[in-house]
Parts: sequence; C-alpha cells; structure tokens
Amino acid sequence: MVLADAPDFLTMEETAEILRIGRNQVYELARVWRASDGERGVPVVEFGRRLRVPKAALMRLAGLAEPLGPIVPAERAGCQLRLDARALRFGYRVGSDALLVLLDLAAHATDSSEGTVVAASYRDVARRLGISKDTVGRRIAVLRRVGVVVERSEHGSDRFEVRRYVLHLELAGVTREPPTVAA
Repeated sequence: MVLADAPDFLTMEETAEILRIGRNQVYELARVWRASDGERGVPVVEFGRRLRVPKAALMRLAGLAEPLGPIVPAERAGCQLRLDARALRFGYRVGSDALLVLLDLAAHATDSSEGTVVAASYRDVARRLGISKDTVGRRIAVLRRVGVVVERSEHGSDRFEVRRYVLHLELAGVTREPPTVAA
C-alpha cells in the first residue's frame, strides 16, 4: 500500500504495511504515543474500541506534509490562529471536532484583562461549523473538562442563549497573532 493512496484513517495492519514493521510493533508505538502524551510513537485516534492512525499524521512524520501553520484569518478579531505540535496532540486527545469548536471560539474572541474571552451561543457556533447544537454543547463540555474553556456566565439549559467563555488557548497549543500589515 502507498501512503498517498491510503484512506484518511488507517488500520493498524495498514499502518504496519506502510511503515514496513509488524502489527504488534504498531500497537506498541501507539501505546507509547498515548503514554507520552504525543511526544513519541505513532499517533492514534479512538473510534469506540478501535484504534486508527490518521494518514495526515503519518504524512507529517514522513515529512510529506507541511507542519501545522496559520489557519484562516479570524473574521471579527482580525487575527490569525497558529497551531503548534501540541495542538495536533490535543486534537487527537479530545477529538478533531472539539478542536474545531475551540478554533471557532478563538477566531471570534477578543483579548481582555481576563484573558481571551468570547461570547457565543451553541446555535451560532453550530451554524458557522455546520454541526448540530447538541454536538457543540458536548464538545464545549469536553473542552471545559480539560480546562481549555472556562464558562463565566450563569449556566442555563438553553442552547440558544449567549454564554461567555474564557479560553486558555496555550493549553491546546493555539496562539492568536495580530494580522500582518502589508507595507
């Protein structure tokens, strides 16, 4: 199997074939990656009880893909978001959709004396990302559990109400940068 033709998420057997190592060694490298919080080993994503290796992570390991860099300019804040290697590990740990929700919140945040603050409703985030309000709520709950998002408003059950959050982006390997001004 050729890496370029591989599916987006590879089984351990497919990964072993591409890396030309044994399947058990891939499982061991996945265990090392999880134990080292992404510092060493082969990155994996859990789908229920099954482990998959993201093709993009293998391409980065092989030097065939660009490292993570700036993403889309934020609409309202006029800044860029930059991801470092910790963001990739964070995304694998909490899930790519939770990382996407965090990036959307960061793109619409402002800097204040409290830190990076955003006011958003589940509905607004869901519309911008094209996912359900319930999914947004579940992903924000995950982000709150790991300490990246701290809710500063009274907690209600209405998915349409605007809530205020303080974002601890440094924990996820995300930085907000001012826009570059062309001379």
